[in-house]
Amino acid sequence: MVEEVEGLVLAQFREIVEKGKTAIENVKSAGDQAPESMLKAAQNLVKEGERALKRIEPISTAHYEEYGSNFINAIKDNDTIARSRSELETLLWDFDDYVEVDEFDAEKFDELQKASKNAALSTLDILKRMILVAPAPVLISPPSSEMGVRVA
Repeated sequence: MVEEVEGLVLAQFREIVEKGKTAIENVKSAGDQAPESMLKAAQNLVKEGERALKRIEPISTAHYEEYGSNFINAIKDNDTIARSRSELETLLWDFDDYVEVDEFDAEKFDELQKASKNAALSTLDILKRMILVAPAPVLISPPSSEMGVRVA
């Protein structure tokens, strides 16, 4: 799939999965010193991000394959998708701080999980209802010599 679609629709959910998996690894490395709730919070984050990707990626791929640049432009023009993406990017901006065992903040994990779910549901609904037009085929006329026309 084109990089633009990845960046506009999917990258934030992939980053959520990545942050959750990093937190899980940090919990495992810390052993008994990690807060009990951190593992569950990280697992929930991974599950939410993967759920979003599982539902949004196939629709995005199908729309891109059928509608190409018209789909990309529709995503760019959709304010709701842009707001959701911006909210997730804001929450992810400094989330690396919270995946460390000594900096774990359950509220930050919960906030990101809820924002991910809301963004995914909203984006999924928009993608399902989006009215798109297939790009017009490009017609290329052959050079005049191939059409049997002689140029003097």
